[in-house]
Amino acid sequence: MNFPAIIVERPHQTPGRAWIARDAEAITEELAGGENYNWDYYAEISDFTAVYGLNRDEWPKEARALSACDFPRVAQMGPGGFSIQPASEATSELDFALEYIGHDFHALNVLESAQEAGKLLEAGGHNVPRQAIREAMEELDWVNEQTSAPDVMSEARDLLVELVEVVKTIPAEFTGDYDDLGDRIKIYLGEDE
Repeated sequence: MNFPAIIVERPHQTPGRAWIARDAEAITEELAGGENYNWDYYAEISDFTAVYGLNRDEWPKEARALSACDFPRVAQMGPGGFSIQPASEATSELDFALEYIGHDFHALNVLESAQEAGKLLEAGGHNVPRQAIREAMEELDWVNEQTSAPDVMSEARDLLVELVEVVKTIPAEFTGDYDDLGDRIKIYLGEDE
């Protein structure tokens, strides 16, 4: 993931929100102290017991069978509850945080460039906070970068040219008074011959 990035939260019913994450820590800090969120790395069992104590009966039930050779481990608390797994199989803290942030949303977009921001602004969609995205782009000085968002007028023109060709193939009995539609579109586009 490239930073800085614009994080766009698109809830189901409430207005969307966009904010800037200058690094991975900004995303995880967004959740720090959040209800039912935790991601911890334990290199050794002593790191784990420093948090959960020595009494196995007080450990989360998913961890009670662990021994010293089962480490390193990652403990995660998220929407699915508590889990503890080998560090090599665990989701990274950043991916876990993004999944956690987006679990209740219609969509969560991570915009890593002016081009991606331009495409989302162009495409729109449910609860896209356009003004907040523009403000974040301005703060990141992405506004002056050329975006690769499609040139809508050019695409519309190309589609109209295709339509002209299709209309010309339709027999007159189906087009009625609109036999000259293709020619009228060409005139409008400035392509009259």
